[in-house]
Amino acid sequence: MTELTVKIPIPDFTKALYDQAQQSIIGQSWTITDLRKWLGGKSVDWVKDNLLYNPKFSREIASMKTNGQIHVSTGKGNAWRFKATAMAEFIEKHYEELEW
Repeated sequence: MTELTVKIPIPDFTKALYDQAQQSIIGQSWTITDLRKWLGGKSVDWVKDNLLYNPKFSREIASMKTNGQIHVSTGKGNAWRFKATAMAEFIEKHYEELEW
């Protein structure tokens, strides 16, 4: 008896979904609360420890600060602000490295 193998191509929706998400956040800025939601409800401490103050990402975060993509909170009334597209790209780039 001969075995028949049929290969059915499965489209990769990852790129399309990523592009759609990027389009929906173009021109937006995020607060730390928005960033937490994007990360699935992680705590502020988790965001700070695993992203913003993580030595592994310090050079890239510093560059994003210099380029105006991240505004650092310096106390009450001066909230964190993030360029949404830049932070989404950063998270996508480093997703596997994050301590989930």
